[in-house]
Amino acid sequence: RLITNTSFSSIKYDSSSSTYSSSYINQWLNTTFYEKLNDIDGIIQEGNYFCSQITTSKTSKRTTCGGEYVITSKVGLISLDEYNLAGTSSSQLFFTSTGHWTMTPDSGGMAWYIYKSGSGLSIPVTNTNKAHPVINIKTNKTILEGNGTSGRCYAG
Repeated sequence: RLITNTSFSSIKYDSSSSTYSSSYINQWLNTTFYEKLNDIDGIIQEGNYFCSQITTSKTSKRTTCGGEYVITSKVGLISLDEYNLAGTSSSQLFFTSTGHWTMTPDSGGMAWYIYKSGSGLSIPVTNTNKAHPVINIKTNKTILEGNGTSGRCYAG
């Protein structure tokens, strides 16, 4: 599982709904952003690795997800639970340069956002913010060269 170190775009989560599966940001990640990855070596694993289960607690640390909240996708975002389980602002998943969306919705047109201070807050989905996309790498692939930057990496 890889998360970008650099944030991408200034994007709304959605125009009104906090349902991630049909959200504007999910569509953008899996079309516009995915197309820019140029996955010709087929290293990105599409699957049910993302969870968009609603939470109303900014300290949520769920380790299970089920039903309609499991998102089958090539690209997603970090969930609020993953961020909290990793140690919030003391983890490697904390980016001091910018805040970013999580894929975790709250209720009533709100979704969870991580501020550059490290704190999570539920904000309106119509706000425009940055995103740190997440991909999963196929287990049968090996990165043969490249340094993880926007330059080309070769897989085998």
